[in-house]
Amino acid sequence: MSVQYTDFALIASNLISGKLEIVWRVSASKAYYSAFHRAPKSVDICPDNSKLAMGSHERLSNRFWLHSDVKVRSVSYALNTMKKIRHIADYDLDDKFHKNTAVKQISDLQVFCEQVDKIDAKFRL
Repeated sequence: MSVQYTDFALIASNLISGKLEIVWRVSASKAYYSAFHRAPKSVDICPDNSKLAMGSHERLSNRFWLHSDVKVRSVSYALNTMKKIRHIADYDLDDKFHKNTAVKQISDLQVFCEQVDKIDAKFRL
């Protein structure tokens, strides 16, 4: 694979210093996609849900939600929260999008990655 989830994170972080709203929107969107592409590296500890009819983003989040451990389930919540911000950034163009929203999305990405790293350490003895 020529592109990694960290590449999305790098783009998001580099764009945050921009002065235009569109740049903050792209930054927030790329931060979500970094989380979305990081999560599959840890999802195999979760129950399979391939028989359920849903989209790829929902399926990924749902698999974490199906796990019995509350910390693993919190990954689902984090993904869904970040996806909501990405949706606003990408689709709600008539609404003002603030730089601090993108900054928070990047911060949430860092917390997310730390969270899944801890889950990997716990469940992948």
